[in-house]
Amino acid sequence: MSKWIAIPLIVLLVAGAGALGFLYFQAKDNLSDAEAEISSLEGNVSSLQSSLSAKDTEISSLESDLEVANASLQAAQTINTVLADELRSIKDPRHFASLQELVDWLDQDDTDIIYAYKSLEELAFILQVAALRDGFLLPACFEDWDGDYLVDNIGNLAYIGDEIFMVWPEDDTVFTWADVVPIPSHPLPLD
Repeated sequence: MSKWIAIPLIVLLVAGAGALGFLYFQAKDNLSDAEAEISSLEGNVSSLQSSLSAKDTEISSLESDLEVANASLQAAQTINTVLADELRSIKDPRHFASLQELVDWLDQDDTDIIYAYKSLEELAFILQVAALRDGFLLPACFEDWDGDYLVDNIGNLAYIGDEIFMVWPEDDTVFTWADVVPIPSHPLPLD
């Protein structure tokens, strides 16, 4: 090979090798930068996965809290319905529909047992309130038969149909007391 051909070829090879070396080192630097960026991104992914896991746990906890709150709300709504029904019966009390209804109510009522130590006056008012809480009218009645300003008779009155029945609050004895003109079962009905 001639000297004139070999020298330019060598120069060309050396220049090519230099260019390849430059490109190699530049690619190596770019690869190092890319590896560093990948490592950083992997750290970000790991951090985001941890954050996502924490949020999933928080969501599960909040869902559990929501279930408890919904159960509490349902219980409160049930209590509210019961109390609303009780309030309606107190706001719109009625007379007993029959003597049997009065006797049955007195059988289940324990005022005469629980409050046996109370005076007859107190028992009459306690029985009146107990009946009202169940939606019935059973007013306390005090009589002064001889006009001496002392109470001679204490009881509760039940208006049923065209009769008035007296209830002795100390033992729930019931007897017919008077006949009356029939009155409505709800003296003051709600509109």
